[in-house]
Amino acid sequence: MVVLSFSLTILAFDWISGLEPEWYSDMFGVYLFAGSLIAGIAAMVLGVLSLKGRGRLPEVQTKHIYNLGSLGLAFTVFFAYIGFAQYMLIWYATFPRK
Repeated sequence: MVVLSFSLTILAFDWISGLEPEWYSDMFGVYLFAGSLIAGIAAMVLGVLSLKGRGRLPEVQTKHIYNLGSLGLAFTVFFAYIGFAQYMLIWYATFPRK
């Protein structure tokens, strides 16, 4: 998981930011990683709910689904924080230099 997070962050910075060389953001790799993590949590929740509805996961209780929702909310707040930090960097870069 650690290798995946570092490689996703570095590849996002190299590949996706390389499409527009004039634009630069230090937070972009972390922003993409946080978005990928939220998408993974959402897919996991949908998969668990689907399998529980079919009766394949009888050991999953309501508290487990609540914990998955709390994890999704926590990383959504982290994603919003990183997005705001990236916005602040871009906004601050537009100030005229003396």
